[in-house]
Amino acid sequence: HLNEIEADVLVAPLLAVERGHNILNDDAEAAIGTVYFLARPNPHPDDLSLAVHAINDWMVRATTTGTFSSWVRGARSIEEGADEVRRLARSRWYQVLARSMAWSRLGDDERATVTWDMLVLMWQVIGRLVRGGVPARVVFVDAAFAPNRAATPERPDTPESSLLHSIVDVLDPYFEGDAESAEEQFIARALYEPLRRMLTRLLTDPPRPAGTRTPHLTSH
Repeated sequence: HLNEIEADVLVAPLLAVERGHNILNDDAEAAIGTVYFLARPNPHPDDLSLAVHAINDWMVRATTTGTFSSWVRGARSIEEGADEVRRLARSRWYQVLARSMAWSRLGDDERATVTWDMLVLMWQVIGRLVRGGVPARVVFVDAAFAPNRAATPERPDTPESSLLHSIVDVLDPYFEGDAESAEEQFIARALYEPLRRMLTRLLTDPPRPAGTRTPHLTSH
């Protein structure tokens, strides 16, 4: 058991601690109080799960926007309609497999999909730190999390340049306005309101004076 090991630091890949592992002390509280994200996570190039999620999302959007109905109704029979959907899905599948996973090359739809995957992954890890209602400290070490902020001279980051800004961007519709359904807003707010609040506070810090050293992005 980890709580029986005399060590101060645990170094592990994100997937090893993201879920299913409550690392607790003898008081049934989180044994780890700080997480350092040493590298910005990125989808593994051989992992098909992101492609599967993209196809599922593509089909859900098609059914909710009426696009799926137009595909089927435009055919002479249900069988031909099914063949057309299968053809389009196969074409979309190959497009998804061929796309680059480099952050700077992602289109808006792909970036949103990748952001949701990385958001859930990191939030699961942070969840290991707050078991028992204890406070946690989160440090984003890699400059790739907000490359413009780490540049010299410093420039504003955007969802296109920064994963952290992109996380706030994909969460905003569930907290502002009525673009999403009430049910989806309720679920997103219940799950991710603390994360959005943390990142919003972190990313809206006032700019530092010129010539000062760029610190790691840290939030509590």
